[in-house]
Amino acid sequence: TTQSPSASTTVTSRTMTTTTTSMPSSSSSSSSSSSSSLRLVSIVSLLAVTLFVTAVSFNKIDNDETSDISTPSLSRRSLQQTCSYSDLNDKISAIRDFGENPCMDDRECCSNPFVPIKGSIYNWDTAFARNQDLASETSRKPLGLEVLFWGDSIVEGMIGENVGNDVENKADYLTTFQNYFRPLEARNRVGRPYTKGLALGIGGDRIPHLLWRIQNGEMPPVYQPPETKKRRRKQLLWSGTPVEVFWISVGTNDVYDGCSVDALLVGFVNLVLELRKLRPKATIVVNSILPRDQLVFNDQIAGVNEALQCYANLPRSARDSTLDNLVDENGNFLLDDKFKFFDATNIFYKGGDDIERHLMPDGLHPSAEGFEEWFKEIRPQLIKFNHIL
Repeated sequence: TTQSPSASTTVTSRTMTTTTTSMPSSSSSSSSSSSSSLRLVSIVSLLAVTLFVTAVSFNKIDNDETSDISTPSLSRRSLQQTCSYSDLNDKISAIRDFGENPCMDDRECCSNPFVPIKGSIYNWDTAFARNQDLASETSRKPLGLEVLFWGDSIVEGMIGENVGNDVENKADYLTTFQNYFRPLEARNRVGRPYTKGLALGIGGDRIPHLLWRIQNGEMPPVYQPPETKKRRRKQLLWSGTPVEVFWISVGTNDVYDGCSVDALLVGFVNLVLELRKLRPKATIVVNSILPRDQLVFNDQIAGVNEALQCYANLPRSARDSTLDNLVDENGNFLLDDKFKFFDATNIFYKGGDDIERHLMPDGLHPSAEGFEEWFKEIRPQLIKFNHIL
């Protein structure tokens, strides 16, 4: 059994002490020399023990990551892939021209992420109409929203609903959300513990569904001051964008459909490009695809998250305005500093063979406690991104 560094240090120190007291007495110079030698031996022994324990620890980490291929590989780790904007530009061209089904394993199951699709499952239209009303209502306020969450059932679950229906055992979800985010409250109030935010999700949606929603009525319109004498003053107060941060959390259903890593990556990038064109002043955060309890999807999820993180971290010097898929009509590079990636993996997965069940009971959707832990991590990022109070 390998001892901890502290335990090894204690044993070594006691051994040195015992040896010292058992030595015969000698002259003063001999005693001083012997004492110095013993101190040197003690230091060398401590260093040897520390190096040994460190080597064992690193060897254990490596073995844990490679010994069992069924173990989830979702934890935050150093990137295993490189990325470049030129490569991304080529991926966009290839998938855009691929047709309707850029699928993993050649299965016809994954829709082209460039083709917007209107949802068709039961009650989808009701959920979409609710989202439109919420977006329209919040845009009537001159200072808009600080954050808008966009996504699938995970985002809709923030308000305790699924495809437009209240979920009986999720009444406390909305309360949890409102403890952190409230869409119609006055902002910048001293001591206000929440952020002005809104959640627009629809259960079962994929990336192409969200693209359709963005293009067909869920984008909060720009505030128009009423025709009054104070209009000029209100225009001066207006920040210029109705939403400061778009927070995208979607993709788990696309993974389930068998979409390739490249198809998912390009789908996310296309959402970012679309939002950047519509709201150039807003910050756009792509949330990592959350872990699932179905281990077969873990490598796929990790691959997509790593790719997104890689592109979000590319330096300014890597930008190239000649890449036609990544610039607007004026030649402005669209994946700029306002494109962010947030990795929420370690909130729900701490290592081992399963996710944190109390935070994600069904293996896919966060519980109220899970959402709270997630929101606690999101709020500091909003402050960091846009200096939101």
